[in-house]
Amino acid sequence: MYALFLVLNDLTKFDEILAKLYELNLGVTSMDSAGMKSVIQGNIKADICDKEKDNKCYSKTLVSIIKDEKLLDEAIKELNLILENENKKGRAFIFVLPVIKTDGGYTDEHEH
Repeated sequence: MYALFLVLNDLTKFDEILAKLYELNLGVTSMDSAGMKSVIQGNIKADICDKEKDNKCYSKTLVSIIKDEKLLDEAIKELNLILENENKKGRAFIFVLPVIKTDGGYTDEHEH
């Protein structure tokens, strides 16, 4: 089992990414987040930022727990296609961690 993390800086891709993960039958948790550089430079206000005015002052961090390595690889491939990560560095950062144990939450695709 794996935890797929996506730190999304280009929020114009957010809805497309959620739609793709849903199409792959993957659940995801999304959190507003900010990188240290933005915080230190004072770009982050107490309310994270006015999302209508400046999408670049914060990010979204998405987390999906994926049981199968084949599905994990497919999800990463699809995310990279949407993000054009090969050509446009800085749009997002993807990393994966092993999950040793879970408790609670959905464990079967038929439950959600």
